[in-house]
Amino acid sequence: MLHITTRTLNRHFQQHGTTYKKLREEVIVELAKESLANTDASIIAIAGKLGYAETSAFVRAFKSMTGTKPAAYRKNVLRKPAP
Repeated sequence: MLHITTRTLNRHFQQHGTTYKKLREEVIVELAKESLANTDASIIAIAGKLGYAETSAFVRAFKSMTGTKPAAYRKNVLRKPAP
C-alpha cells in the first residue's frame, strides 16, 4: 500500500525514534482507552475488537503499557468529572 520496502519503512521509523511495534502498541492503547472511557462495551469485546484472541493477553498488554488494568482504568475515568 505504501509502495516502499520493509527496510525503507523501518528506516523511517528509526529516524523518528520508534519502531513498528511501539507505534502499534501506542495505537492499541489509545483505541482501548477511548473504548473504555466512551463505551459500555465489555473488556472481552474490546479485546476482540483490537485483535486479541484471549482477553487475558489484552489485560496483560494494557497493564504493561499503562500501569493499570482495563477495568481499573475505566473505573478511574468514570469517577473523574468531565472538564
